[in-house]
Amino acid sequence: QAFLNRLKKEKRLGIRLRKELVEASRNLDNIISEQKKRIDEGKILNINDHKGRLNYPAKGKILSRFGKKRDSRYDSYVVHNGITLKTRQKTAVKAVYSGRVLYTGLLEGYGNLIILGHGNDYHSVYGHLEKFYVKAGQVVGKDQIIGYSGNSGPTISNSLYFELRKNGKAIDPSSWFRFGKK
Repeated sequence: QAFLNRLKKEKRLGIRLRKELVEASRNLDNIISEQKKRIDEGKILNINDHKGRLNYPAKGKILSRFGKKRDSRYDSYVVHNGITLKTRQKTAVKAVYSGRVLYTGLLEGYGNLIILGHGNDYHSVYGHLEKFYVKAGQVVGKDQIIGYSGNSGPTISNSLYFELRKNGKAIDPSSWFRFGKK
């Protein structure tokens, strides 16, 4: 009788353990599904964790830096909301961080433009592009090619215009890049 009681107890424990494992598996599936949905919606991305470790969006020499600069030709000040990189024609332009493509198109003053949303109210802007490699709504990864530089918009040579924004306001991107002081 003791042996049968022990077998019945082990069977009950086995059944309970199996139910717990099935439930845990369902919970894991739900967590993964929810996290994937959050990634697709851009809610789990956190660009702040990568400050100082982002790569420049393209290879090139910095022509203009962020901030207010004096323009001696016109004896006035010009505000640069981003940086401009002198590039070779058709230089690959890469996303500085993972995100969702919010806009691709022509915008006066910027030429052909891509805007990426990175979550937490951060956006990156890529202007003067010759060609787009992405479409609005598409999710892109960090360092993924999104287009090629060109000379669309008010520019005199092949270049890439880049802005980083937080809550809709331009912020100085230099401290976000590797070797940002360069």
